[in-house]
Amino acid sequence: MFIKCIISLFLLLTIATASQVQVVESFGTNKTLLQKKAPQFKKKSKKQVREHRVVKKALKKKRRKTALKAKKPKVVIIIDDISHKWQLQQLQRLPFKVTPSIFPPNRMNMKSNLLAKGLHHFMVHLPLESGSKKMNSMYKTLYANVSKRAMQKRVEEIRRLFPNAHYVNNHTGSKFTKDYLASKKLYVTLVKNGFKFVDSRTTKESKIAKVAKFYKQRYLKSDFFIDNKLSVAAIKSQINKGLRLAAKRGYVVMIGHPHLQTLKALRQSRNRFRSYNLIYIDEL
Repeated sequence: MFIKCIISLFLLLTIATASQVQVVESFGTNKTLLQKKAPQFKKKSKKQVREHRVVKKALKKKRRKTALKAKKPKVVIIIDDISHKWQLQQLQRLPFKVTPSIFPPNRMNMKSNLLAKGLHHFMVHLPLESGSKKMNSMYKTLYANVSKRAMQKRVEEIRRLFPNAHYVNNHTGSKFTKDYLASKKLYVTLVKNGFKFVDSRTTKESKIAKVAKFYKQRYLKSDFFIDNKLSVAAIKSQINKGLRLAAKRGYVVMIGHPHLQTLKALRQSRNRFRSYNLIYIDEL
């Protein structure tokens, strides 16, 4: 019995000693691992550091510029009645964005649709019935009593003539846009052919807003014309009126025409525009 106890005690001591050795060995291994040096990364050269700083600074400046631009009130200037290349070229020389609204082929230029070739931002200036017979003399003016089929045919023709167009606004059209049924018929036909309608607001009685609301569409409209009075001073006064509205509301849409006085007033307003974000109609 005594001998068995001695043997058991000896076995226990042997196991304990072996465990201690294992722990020490394990610790020694871990210690060795801990003593290993961390991987060394290659230090950037002075040139790389400079380049990194330049890129970082440029990105920061771009973000700041974008943020400031986003905060500026938005201004859309549409120039109607474009029929000739020289008119378009005058607009393209302006140092800010304006949206040309081009007449479909008409007696002044039966190939006016070709002016839109290569343009990314433009509109179609569609003649609609006015209250004046004289103003209804434009080629293929749409009348309020036009049949649904005839209207569809005309809008499809406009689509073929201007395959890349997205926006249409009305030339004259006070009688047409006062007629709810005619406005509704035109609005639906335009939307079906991939157009968005911008109400030129040639009359305060326009029903386009009511139609847009009925179809749950955004109502796009001009706030006012800038060149009803053809003097540079009067046009600049209207431009300033628009800028005040933009500052108050966040945006404004103004319509002008390719008159020499209008172009001069726009050029002279260049410094005033710096506090605003001039955009195309499709960017609103």
